[in-house]
Amino acid sequence: MKDRVLKFSDFNKLFEVDTPAPAAAPAAGTPAAPAADAKPAEPADLKPNKSTQTADVIVVTFFQLFTTIANKVDGGYKDGIDDLQSINNEKDVTKIGDKLNELINKVLGSKLKPEYSDISADGKSAAASLQKAYNTLIATPDGKKSEDGIKSAVQLQVTGFIKQLIANATAAKADAAKVEAAKPKVENVSTSLKYGDNLAALNEGLFDKQTWVEQRTDYANQLQNGVVATADQFKDSTSDFLKSETSKISAEATKEIEHLKNTKEWEDMKRKERKEELAGYPAKIEDLKNKLMAAVTSGTKKLEIDQNVKNAMDDAAKSIQALNDKIKADDAKAQEAALKKAAEEKAKADKEKEDKEKADKDKAAKDSTDFKEIVSGTVKGNEQNLKKSGENYKAIQEFQTQYNDIFPSAAVKADGGYGANTEKAVKELAVMLTRLTGVDLIKATEDGKKLTPELRKAVVNFKANKDKLKDLIVSK
Repeated sequence: MKDRVLKFSDFNKLFEVDTPAPAAAPAAGTPAAPAADAKPAEPADLKPNKSTQTADVIVVTFFQLFTTIANKVDGGYKDGIDDLQSINNEKDVTKIGDKLNELINKVLGSKLKPEYSDISADGKSAAASLQKAYNTLIATPDGKKSEDGIKSAVQLQVTGFIKQLIANATAAKADAAKVEAAKPKVENVSTSLKYGDNLAALNEGLFDKQTWVEQRTDYANQLQNGVVATADQFKDSTSDFLKSETSKISAEATKEIEHLKNTKEWEDMKRKERKEELAGYPAKIEDLKNKLMAAVTSGTKKLEIDQNVKNAMDDAAKSIQALNDKIKADDAKAQEAALKKAAEEKAKADKEKEDKEKADKDKAAKDSTDFKEIVSGTVKGNEQNLKKSGENYKAIQEFQTQYNDIFPSAAVKADGGYGANTEKAVKELAVMLTRLTGVDLIKATEDGKKLTPELRKAVVNFKANKDKLKDLIVSK
């Protein structure tokens, strides 16, 4: 069996489940086996009653707490399916409350994302309250009489929830493929601005149609697993109130999921509108979780159950509410910090760009001064370039010295005068460097009459790399 991975924040790494082999055809005359989803006749002692209803509420509340915390584990929580299955594997029905508490503390013991380091106390408090609620329930006279019914109710809830998570993960795998296909193929994009790497991406629109597909898919998965999957566990509740209220919340969350997945709607928004709406989703998710918890709390109060159980459930609800509020505040702080970081990175990038543009401009200005074109003194109007008093005297002399270094056997007099001999030197160097580089540096010199900026720079670069070229060309 392959490892099963449950990562609530996203499903890029999906758990895998073994596919059962097809059942063999029944022998002739043998009645067909009932369908896998067919419900067997329910024994009288397993029929729903107030104790099994309460167990339903406790376990579903556990699901919400479990997924909420697992979603905050750094890198994803890997043991989710096995943890949930361990509830069904608990043979002693009186120990299930202890198992719920143990599993929540196990998740809290994982490495939480740094921004959620303050949720442990509320998580532990909620887990302890659920443990107390269950243990109180199972110890009541009606609870003791309903042990088999409670165990059956718990197992049905856990099995149903696992099935939902597997179905959600399968759908999320398809969504992940769409996300990957939708990512723009752009090189040289800074890590902090890639799709979905962090909330800093909200501060930067790299593209006109930037709709943050990965982030939207992540929020849709959080709503599906943290709200819809939990609310839908009450579909078969015998409490009309719980069935009705949780159905409304599930529908509200489903509508948000459909909106998050509708790329066309997001593309039709203005850029600023998209950023602002997506930035509001962490708060929306926690608000829906709180609404679900409030509905469960109200539904619990309407059930005719032991007051001590109600009190424990109230305590659990308060702790979960406090947990969700902290997560909401942590999300807001994380988003604010990410946006601030993105703004700082953008300012830094803008400054670097500005500095580079200035440096390029300064270099161009320097080059235009240092490597300006010099015309031979034999050309009318440029006679000053034959004299030491001419403004280009030093530049001409420097070129003559460079030529002599390159062609020592054909040296010209380095007197700073641009006459016939220097014209020949200009032409000779232009021919050599043109042959070496394949770039025409000859034509612009007009038969050596002009010492061009391009030739002057080429001579400097050639001299600077002369030894490297020698080693490269004449290497042993």
